[in-house]
Amino acid sequence: VPTDDLVRKQLDTYSNCERVIFTHGEPTLNPDLLERIKYAKKLGFPYICLVTNGRLLSDKELCRKLVEAGLNDITISLHGHIAEIHDTLTTVKGSFEHSFQAVQNFAELRDDYKVDLYISTVLNKINLPYVYDMLSTFISLDIDKATFKHPRIHGRSLKNFDRVVPTLSEIAKAFKDAIDNLSKQHPMSVIISLVTLCGTPYCLMSGYEMFVQRDEIVLGLDKDSTKLTRIESMESICMRKECSECVYITICPGVEVEYIKYFGWDDYKPCEEYSPAFQEFLKMPEYVDLRDKIKWQTFSEDEKANMLREIDDIIAVLRSGNDLSADEKANMCFDVGNKYLMLNKPHKALKFLDYTTKYIPRHRGAQLKKAMALIALNKIVPAKCALREAERCMLDTQSVKELNELKILLEEV
Repeated sequence: VPTDDLVRKQLDTYSNCERVIFTHGEPTLNPDLLERIKYAKKLGFPYICLVTNGRLLSDKELCRKLVEAGLNDITISLHGHIAEIHDTLTTVKGSFEHSFQAVQNFAELRDDYKVDLYISTVLNKINLPYVYDMLSTFISLDIDKATFKHPRIHGRSLKNFDRVVPTLSEIAKAFKDAIDNLSKQHPMSVIISLVTLCGTPYCLMSGYEMFVQRDEIVLGLDKDSTKLTRIESMESICMRKECSECVYITICPGVEVEYIKYFGWDDYKPCEEYSPAFQEFLKMPEYVDLRDKIKWQTFSEDEKANMLREIDDIIAVLRSGNDLSADEKANMCFDVGNKYLMLNKPHKALKFLDYTTKYIPRHRGAQLKKAMALIALNKIVPAKCALREAERCMLDTQSVKELNELKILLEEV
């Protein structure tokens, strides 16, 4: 459990971000939670979020105290639509009753307070046959979104691997079948606004790409002071060479390394074009595809080959450069990220630019290029964050001009 001083230091360091999430383990058990939420509110975080199993929040008065302290975004875990399924998965009898009551408590508080309410469900072999039932139940409540995720292959899910961990293909099929059934009762536009599926590659979701969402990006972790093996596994995302030929390469969430270790790559095939349903979805004004508005540089095949060789050379130095300082590594990562961006590979660029801004937060070039990569990936809120950080340390006229162009682009959304 992070100390109060460490949490305050993390909040101070990342106070320019849009969102702070109190999560991991069960944060409502922490007696300092209310004070930490109040401090986040004092720093001005627009979104102060809590991810919880909701059991203690069956007490409506505690819910009210959290909201009054500054909480305005709550995610409650429900792993079934009935007690039999949820309680089996949590191994705690009565847990469904408490968690479901928590959802109802926050739904009622929305009459008096501004709070976004989400339900999070981990799909597994036990609840997978009931995706439609869960969706029907959840969207009948006054919630903003129901988010489904696949299991992290770690801890108890690894111990009970054969009983609980399905393939991503099985998850994709069950989810698509449930959406088809739900669309007989609700307009598809309503379902899209209420439901997401995290972490499933687009090649498995043809025709349903609009439901795919990335999982949270994790910042602000002190790995010497906290046990983070489960969260660290969220960062271990991989793709294979064939993925570079897929039309979804710049937006795909990829696949967790642990998943590939157990299931391999057989289910994944590169896609040559967006599905017709996704093409229609992208034409909707509220989902404008910003990637087409970025002015990418064009290079000859020889120039591209030379730039890729330069990238490989820098990465080789990074891998072997134990004597390099953190600043030197960060600047080399910026060089790689910038080159990938020029080659219209924002997905790869973002990984290196993230490293640069992690160790040199006021690196104006990295923040600016990071914003461009995020816009290209349709990640609007993080792009605005990066632009704000870049704006704080702008010096040269050209960078200011580029920043203003990106701000204008974002205002169109």
